[in-house]
Amino acid sequence: MAKLNGNTPEEIAHEIVVAAVESIMVEIDGIRGQELDELLRYKYSKQIYSKGEQHFQRNKDAWRKEHLESVISAQFVQRKKLDEKQEKADSLEYFQLLVSRGVSKAEALEMAGL
Repeated sequence: MAKLNGNTPEEIAHEIVVAAVESIMVEIDGIRGQELDELLRYKYSKQIYSKGEQHFQRNKDAWRKEHLESVISAQFVQRKKLDEKQEKADSLEYFQLLVSRGVSKAEALEMAGL
């Protein structure tokens, strides 16, 4: 079997999977932690009201993790959308530059990747 940098493809795949599922610890200061708890209290206010403070205390860690994961995921999706929008704008700008320099529109479309 071929080796890539001394590793087999199976070893590389295993390393990728381990890195993808490995949890990391995030530390935030006390005030941000209190603000996070306030956000959670607001988000889950109906459950806390109906089930009591103990319910919040039992689920606080899981809700913190879930909230932070959803925020990170939303930010990542938004960043990808902004990058795609910027890439399209760059391609359009390149297309317009090519056309202004005398390249035919069909050829410019192909060159700009549109």
